[in-house]
This record gives sequence, C-alpha cells and structure tokens, in this order.
Amino acid sequence: MAAEPVVIADAGPLIALAEIGQLPLLPALFGRLLIPPAVQAEILREPTASALVEAVEAGWVVVQAPRDTSAVHFLRNDLDAGERRSH
Repeated sequence: MAAEPVVIADAGPLIALAEIGQLPLLPALFGRLLIPPAVQAEILREPTASALVEAVEAGWVVVQAPRDTSAVHFLRNDLDAGERRSH
C-alpha cells in the first residue's frame, strides 16, 4: 500500500483557488494538505477565509507547525512568515 503524499501549501495558491471557487480541487488531487500556522493566519485575513475554515473543519487541510526550521534561517529576510518558521 502506497503512502499518501504529503503536500505542504503556501498561502498564495490557496487564496487564488478560493477566490475562483476552486479550492475543492485540492483534496481531489492530493488528499490532505498541511499548512503552517503562519499560512493559516495569512489566509484568514482574506475575504475568502471561510473556504479555508471549511477545509480545516472538513479535515483535508491540517494546520501543523514546522518541526525543524533550521534550514531556513539564512533566507529569513527574503521570505514571508508563511514560508519560514511560525511563531
């Protein structure tokens, strides 16, 4: 039995898909998605936030803090909060 792939999503594509009403494509393609708390916070500031709330409640979007962020310290100035470790 093959393991389900792990998909970690950034805010931009999720916001864009929610804006055009196509966020439900993602569970059909990938099953579950992981997003860090910073991505969740960024999306919740958008007018389409209810679509993310529904996805989290349905269980196909899982909010999970990164376990190891040591590799991104050198990029910190070039990344938004959603692309680096969450505080």
